[in-house]
Amino acid sequence: RADTVEELTEAAKKLPALVVKLIERDARAVEIGKIITSFTDGITKRLLKLAIRKFGEAPCDYAWLAFGSQARQEQVLGSDQDNGLLLPDDVDIDDNYFRQLAEFVNDGLDSCGMPYCPGDIMARNDKWRQSLEKWKRCFVNWIGEPSPKAVMHSSIFFDMRHIAGNAELTKNLRHYVLQKAKSNTIFLAMMCDNSLSHSPPLGFFKTFVLESDGDHNKTLDLKKRGTIPIVDLARTYALSANLKPLNTIERLQIMEREGVMSKEMSYSLIDAHEFIAGIRLDAQGRQFRANSIVDNYLDPKELSPLVRHQLKDAFQVVRDAQTAMRIRFGGGVI
Repeated sequence: RADTVEELTEAAKKLPALVVKLIERDARAVEIGKIITSFTDGITKRLLKLAIRKFGEAPCDYAWLAFGSQARQEQVLGSDQDNGLLLPDDVDIDDNYFRQLAEFVNDGLDSCGMPYCPGDIMARNDKWRQSLEKWKRCFVNWIGEPSPKAVMHSSIFFDMRHIAGNAELTKNLRHYVLQKAKSNTIFLAMMCDNSLSHSPPLGFFKTFVLESDGDHNKTLDLKKRGTIPIVDLARTYALSANLKPLNTIERLQIMEREGVMSKEMSYSLIDAHEFIAGIRLDAQGRQFRANSIVDNYLDPKELSPLVRHQLKDAFQVVRDAQTAMRIRFGGGVI
């Protein structure tokens, strides 16, 4: 019901406290991710309505797309925004209108606690506000000539979900992309290589390998070295089999049902993801309560010996799955 960005911003301020309460009541990480993402989706849709009220009706159809963690419904506190605009091919597009609309929504999301994407993957960027044909051309280039930069983009853009506008535009693009990706073995091998670059933080004797960064020295990065390797695994397998789910848990579930991955590996990865994501959320909840910066880093000394042991087991599950993926897709060969 908010009529201004200021009203939306006030509503958004209530979200972190709600999320912390859910964490403290042991809500599952996958459900918390969906709740946070639903909130982001709702704010985005409301901002689009406010933008249309300000700038007038759109001159043609459009689709507002979410990428990355929002597309997968896996957002956490402090997740930044990744989005784009998809426009039809057969109209003379008033790009000034859509630039204003995109800037209004991106600025509004930032005001509501979803910060600007550091890599500028947002609809206000001309590169990510394109016609259907130009979007298809981007994906064809990434799949057909998979450079390291293209694979980096793929890890964001291949998780794509419709938020608002004409859903047929999004459906058309997603169908096209999935068909192109599943048949390109070189692209899948490059995606596998990219996944393997995010290795679990375990040493040879199953000891934690801690970050050596000055700001986060002697901590575990529970995103880059924890959940992201599982997200990457699930995406690579899903693309290889033309599977439509975007959420990591849902991808792992359907991969087991379709015979793309063994039941043992699928269930183990689901449990590992839930466990690591739960520890990450719990740490973020404590950071919020302490008025500290909410990030993805954790000193393992804050965990009990039992939980540290379980975390090592979860990381070992991911390492074993990465080994299996390397054999399947030829990672490390190219």
